[in-house]
Amino acid sequence: MKVRVPYHITGFWLPILKDDVYATGSLGAGVVLGTYVEAYPCARKLNDKVISRAFELLNLEDGVYVCLDEPRPVRVGYGASAARALAAALSVGLPRGLSFCTICREVHRAEVELGTGLGDVLAESVGVGVVYRIEPGAPCVGVADFIVPREDAAVITLPLGQMDTAFMLRQFRDRIVEAGKRAYSAFIRNPSFEKFLECAHRFSREVGFLSREYEEMLLKALSMYLSRGDVLGYFIKKRLLVLLVEKRSAVEIADILSMDVGAPVYIDPISLQGIHIVYERAGDKVEEAAIHGQREGSKQL
Repeated sequence: MKVRVPYHITGFWLPILKDDVYATGSLGAGVVLGTYVEAYPCARKLNDKVISRAFELLNLEDGVYVCLDEPRPVRVGYGASAARALAAALSVGLPRGLSFCTICREVHRAEVELGTGLGDVLAESVGVGVVYRIEPGAPCVGVADFIVPREDAAVITLPLGQMDTAFMLRQFRDRIVEAGKRAYSAFIRNPSFEKFLECAHRFSREVGFLSREYEEMLLKALSMYLSRGDVLGYFIKKRLLVLLVEKRSAVEIADILSMDVGAPVYIDPISLQGIHIVYERAGDKVEEAAIHGQREGSKQL
């Protein structure tokens, strides 16, 4: 059995810290990618503090023998620590009879305790489109909803460097709180795909992730695509540049960014299927089942 968990990129957020770790989290919104961390049993022991803590909380200490296929880098802004911990814990915990909510709650607790995330576990447990958190907390405690985006939209991401979440929360905390309040207040009055992009862009500028100099370079490089509406919106989370674009121009835009920066550029669909399980027998896939956000499979570019 393999478990696949989608990546999640938060566009804006407001930390909500409470005495109850399961009620601690964030308000905000982010886009879920149709690209997944995949976990499956193997003989290799994982060395990851979030996964180890989640397994400890779930009394699964003897089962941290999991392999992960991870198509995106960590400590950049993909919500990777939550995705990999969820995938690992679900792949071991579900066959042992633990419930989905129980596993997700403890992965959320591990993230909060270790300072690696506040809202990614909740968002990834929903796993479809643009997810926005209405009540903070762990899955099955907090409340989230989602917006299905335009079918012709794709996500381009360009990692510009690494930034630990714990460092980010310390370094930018005051600006995140103030900008997060404004962004969430503006978005929640009329949640939509377009409003998400507008609020995420403004948030990344106000916090300081998106500098004026970098934005000017971006506007110059993509002027043709911006003028004809092929760039739907853009923002930076941590050190990760995120663009929502028309699928028809995604490869061209990615090539321009790659040449300008000289770094890997990724193109992903937006998720239409959340966390799901793949059963295999003798190397052949025999059944696939979604846990949350069940939809038709994402269209590939």
